[in-house]
Amino acid sequence: MSKHPKPLPTPKQHEPPPNSERTVFDTAGAAKYLGNSAVTLERWRCFGIGPKWFKVGPKNVRYLQSDLDAFILVGYRTSTSDAGPKTATLKAEREARSLRRQERERATGRRQPGRPRKNRAEERAAQPL
Repeated sequence: MSKHPKPLPTPKQHEPPPNSERTVFDTAGAAKYLGNSAVTLERWRCFGIGPKWFKVGPKNVRYLQSDLDAFILVGYRTSTSDAGPKTATLKAEREARSLRRQERERATGRRQPGRPRKNRAEERAAQPL
C-alpha cells in the first residue's frame, strides 16, 4: 500500500460551445438598444409588458440581447389593422378578469368596492327609513 493517496482528478473547465456568447445589458444599455428611456423599462417591468429580464444579486437587473431582439420581433406588424399576438393575449386576459369579477360579485351578492353602482336611486328607495 502506498502512503500517499491518489491525487484527485482535476475538474474539466467548462467551455461554452462556439457562438453561444450572450450580450448582457443593464437597464440603461437595454433602453438605449430599444430606443426608450430607462424609466420606461422600469415601468414595463412593473406591469409585466416589457422584454424578459433577470436579476444578478438583489438589485442588478439585466437583459439578454436575444430577449430584447425577441421583444422587438413581437412588435412587427404587416398592416395598421394587424393587432398582433400580444394585443390578442392582453384582450383575452382582460376578458378573463372581467368574468372572474362577475362570478365573485354573483357569489357574494354585492359589487366590489370602488365600482360604480348602476341603479343607485332604486337601491335608496328599497332601503327602509
